[in-house]
Amino acid sequence: MNALLSLAVLLSVLLTTPLRAAPPTAVDAVVQLALTAHPEIDAMQAQVEALQAAVPQARVWADPMVGLQYSNMPLTRPYPGGHPMSGIQFTVSQRLTGATKIDARVDQARAMAAAGLSGLDEARNRLGAAVAGAWHQLALTRALAGLTVAHQATVDQLSAVLQVRYAINAAAQHELVQLDLLTAQLKESKADLDARALALQARINATLGRAPSTLIITSDVAAPAPPPALDVVLAALDAHPRLSTLAARAKAEAAGVRRAQVERGPDVTVMAGYRVRTAVDGGDPGDDFITLGASMPLPWLWNDERWGAQAQKHQAATRRIEAQQAALRRTLVSEISASHTEMVRARARAAAHTETLIPTARAVLTSTLTAYRVGRASFEALYRAQRRVLDLEQALRRAHTGAAMAGVRMHVATGRYSKASL
Repeated sequence: MNALLSLAVLLSVLLTTPLRAAPPTAVDAVVQLALTAHPEIDAMQAQVEALQAAVPQARVWADPMVGLQYSNMPLTRPYPGGHPMSGIQFTVSQRLTGATKIDARVDQARAMAAAGLSGLDEARNRLGAAVAGAWHQLALTRALAGLTVAHQATVDQLSAVLQVRYAINAAAQHELVQLDLLTAQLKESKADLDARALALQARINATLGRAPSTLIITSDVAAPAPPPALDVVLAALDAHPRLSTLAARAKAEAAGVRRAQVERGPDVTVMAGYRVRTAVDGGDPGDDFITLGASMPLPWLWNDERWGAQAQKHQAATRRIEAQQAALRRTLVSEISASHTEMVRARARAAAHTETLIPTARAVLTSTLTAYRVGRASFEALYRAQRRVLDLEQALRRAHTGAAMAGVRMHVATGRYSKASL
């Protein structure tokens, strides 16, 4: 009787322990750490800096050319003064690039840098979502392990009671065997959950650049806040970094088309030379000469083929990106609608478990325990009641996690994880 009373007290404490709410910033802190520690972000940042460095480079003209000519020297007298046309000439030349071309090159470089910056936001959003999802799974796994331990304690108490009843021929051997089997199942489940928790922790630590065994603090799975209205989430769809990246790339391709169009015009190269001469016997006084000149490519030969093909390439890339934007938008609308539905349903399922199913199951367990204590309920009924409480409590945690994961997917769709601070 004392053992049954102790079991009743234990069950009362277990069944009335409130669920702890997870701190609202716990997962955000881990995500923020990942976004500052992951090498992929550093690599993307370096790529953006490289693209930004190309903007001032696009403004620069071609290098001026300097030359030295030792020309018109007879083979038999290879020195100045050996022939009236002999001399040493110094030249300077410069290719002139028009302001229209410079502007087009700068616009393209800026557009490519903007596309790279959008790509950085996309990488942050993808990484943040992966870490947030792993954190929620880790919290769920630890919560399920905690429930398993608590119910194992209950099973141990039931086993002690059965041992006493079996000693006085008030319980059957198969009841003891059944409890032993349940104990083995709970221990095996606990071992699986512990291993999964270690694996999830190691995966998150790898993202954070830390040792796999570094402890990551989580708290019990809690019900997330109600989701915003579906139309509100869909209205924020344009903030998705992938859409922004595609839009930036489309602008870069359009800038490439404009550059190809203006690059068709030829650049003029101007040249100035100074020729040093020496007097030649026979009347040539050897006066120094100057030379001025200009040159340009023939634009009607290959420029159209060269830059026309370049423009066609950028135009085709623009059409491809626009098609990708349309396809991605459809996919995101579908995912947001599905995630919103899943979150609403998961919250409703959690509410049903919290308000009705679990309290009823706990009441049934307590009532069955009381009846079993006086011999008015079978062991099988008590066993089923105990397992039902465990199953419902696990289902509650999974419902909370399902709602949280749906929230993560909606955060991804609105680009929340791409922001510098969460």
